[in-house]
Amino acid sequence: MYVPQAFSVEDRAEAIELIRANPFGTLISVVDGESFVSHLPFTVAQIEPRIVLAAHCAKASPHWRHFPESEVRAIFQGEHGYVSPRWYGDPKRDVPTWNYAVVHCTGTVRLATGTETDAILRALVDEMETDAAEPWTYDDLDLAYRENMKQGIVAFYLDVAGMVAKFKLSQNRSQSDRQGAIDGLRETGRESDRSLADAMERCDRSDRSS
Repeated sequence: MYVPQAFSVEDRAEAIELIRANPFGTLISVVDGESFVSHLPFTVAQIEPRIVLAAHCAKASPHWRHFPESEVRAIFQGEHGYVSPRWYGDPKRDVPTWNYAVVHCTGTVRLATGTETDAILRALVDEMETDAAEPWTYDDLDLAYRENMKQGIVAFYLDVAGMVAKFKLSQNRSQSDRQGAIDGLRETGRESDRSLADAMERCDRSDRSS
């Protein structure tokens, strides 16, 4: 991934925060000489001394059988959206762009044991149910039914050897242009644009405090 210095994020905590807020990742590796992609929910299983992610896929998928053959990459996408030049100070001398935040994690995979599979599934459910007034829990499942359903999946850990974070949030623009884009995004009425504006404001505050 091409990452200009202005958009590079060196703070590992910021990258992990994006993954936790956007856990539905794109997992890419090589299967029979070609790129193979799976779209999976992940949890952050460990952050020290190195980052470990956890997920599961269908046992019927050929993807997991080829994990040991090569490095894998998981991509997580945060807020993103179109930025119009009409929000800048001189719209006749600017072009549209797309702002976004992404994290790429590369590493190797280890398949989980039965006990570890339970831990991975329980952690995923707990994270997804955290805002519910009466959360559903992994242990709510009938034990026999749960064990039967587990036969159809393969859980695994991704040991992250490299992580690259790119937050392209108008850091290369003047303060007035950045504020114009933030205001413009808020005025579209789209929730996704408001979320992007929030991300830009957080980035703006971080830049000014550093």
